[in-house]
Order: sequence, then C-alpha cells, then structure tokens
Amino acid sequence: MDQYSNALDALHGIHTDTEAAILTFLDQHPGLFDYRARRKLPALEADLAVLGRTPVLLAAHVPVPQSVAELVGILYTIEGASQGGQVIARVLREGPLANVPTAFFRGYGPLSRQRWDEFLEFADAQCSGDEQEVAAASAVSTFEAIRCYLDAYCDHFGIQ
Repeated sequence: MDQYSNALDALHGIHTDTEAAILTFLDQHPGLFDYRARRKLPALEADLAVLGRTPVLLAAHVPVPQSVAELVGILYTIEGASQGGQVIARVLREGPLANVPTAFFRGYGPLSRQRWDEFLEFADAQCSGDEQEVAAASAVSTFEAIRCYLDAYCDHFGIQ
C-alpha cells in the first residue's frame, strides 16, 4: 500500500506543476481547448485522501508551453497517460490491491475514448508541418521532465 500511495504522491507533484502550466497558457488563449474538465489533480487528491496521505510537493521542472504546438505536445503526454491509466485501473481491480482508490487511473471512465479522440482532433487541427515537429519535441521534453521528477522523488525519499 505504501508503494501505491508513494506512486500517487509522485504523480500528484507532476500534475500540480503540469496542470498549472497548461491552465496558465490556456488562460492566455481563451477558447483554444477546454482542459478544466480534464484536470487530473482532483482525482489524485481524492485517492490520496482515501489513503490518508497528504501530498508532498517537490518542484517539478516541467515544460511551460510557449506556443500552441508545445501545448499539444504536453497534452499528448497527459492525455495519453489517461488512456494507459485505464489498463492500470483494471489490473489493480483484478489483483491484490483491488480495494485501493483508483479515481486517478480510471480517468474519464467511459468517456476516455471520446476524450482521446477529441484531443487528437484538436491536435490535428492545430499542428501541421513544422508544428508537428515542435509538438513531438515538446512531448519528448515532457516525458523527460516526468522521468527526472520521478527519479528525484525516489532519491529524495530513499525509494528504490
């Protein structure tokens, strides 16, 4: 159970800074993309509360979008992870941790495929040619920032 709550806590740190960067950019570009209903922090915080865990915030040095293409790359990592979360939630339900809270991993539940398709439609409409390369580079940078954060989190707390 400790490993699971540590994992959720680490993900909370990533999403705290990533969502702040996304929402700040979108506040400067009203109507571009509706992310508020896609936020992951409320589900993470609910899961952590059920586990009696107060999130520990370490600085996550995540990319801050400077263009729509960079935003698309960041969103790709976050929205794509929501798709993978469905698999994690199913494995948890069927295994020895069947009773842990999984609101975060369930993501959008039955709306997951629809939300993914909506994101892909947005990405296609916003990025063509060189912008696709910018979006891809932004996604790679975001994945790398997440990896670095998770490594730093584990080092900070002595988790192997």
